[in-house]
Amino acid sequence: MADHLADLRAPNDLSAPTIPASYYVLSKSEMMQHGYRMPAVTSPGTNSQLPAGFVMTQPALGRSFPEMVAVDCEMCRTAAGLELTRVSLVDTNKTVLIDSLVMPTNPILNYNTRYSGITAARLRDVNTTLKDIQEHFIQIVSAETILVGHSLERDLAALKVIHMKVIDTALLYQHPRHGGKIKPALRMLADKWLKRSIQNGSEGHDSIEDAEAAMDLTMLKIRKGRSWCPYW
Repeated sequence: MADHLADLRAPNDLSAPTIPASYYVLSKSEMMQHGYRMPAVTSPGTNSQLPAGFVMTQPALGRSFPEMVAVDCEMCRTAAGLELTRVSLVDTNKTVLIDSLVMPTNPILNYNTRYSGITAARLRDVNTTLKDIQEHFIQIVSAETILVGHSLERDLAALKVIHMKVIDTALLYQHPRHGGKIKPALRMLADKWLKRSIQNGSEGHDSIEDAEAAMDLTMLKIRKGRSWCPYW
């Protein structure tokens, strides 16, 4: 895979900034402020205590993992609340690392088809479980991988994954007058900054398309540099 993070300058643009992607990663306090699930550490040096059903990404320990990936999830409403029905993961080259439908554990009350694109017919023969996806996810994403997404706390909650190195495009492109209280829609950001129309189909959102948009918005900000302050 070409190393897109090693040199984010545009071709022949020697003045372009080279601030690393890690500069835009949310701090722990920012993650807590915006509703990301956090591990509860009982005391220094002990294992983190995770909420029931959650898993946590692990250190690479010399193994090879992508430096940065983007994720998007679709959910339906079940008897237990929102549950995962589709997850897509792409890298900086738009290579699809995961794209899987997922059968919720609890009875489905509403497929949210208008937004999720999920129908009873699409899930009819799906046997993949949340646990299957969690196992696959942590084999691809290490604790050191930068995970990109839009309002990413929702996707991680649906995946029941705790990951501490995230870039959230809903915050990266925040309007200064709103003080972080109102988040822009991904569709609006893609239209304004990528000149791309997404989420307009009659069949609901496409999680690959949304993950790619979040990645492209992040790469655009990195290329432009920290002094570039886009908003909606």
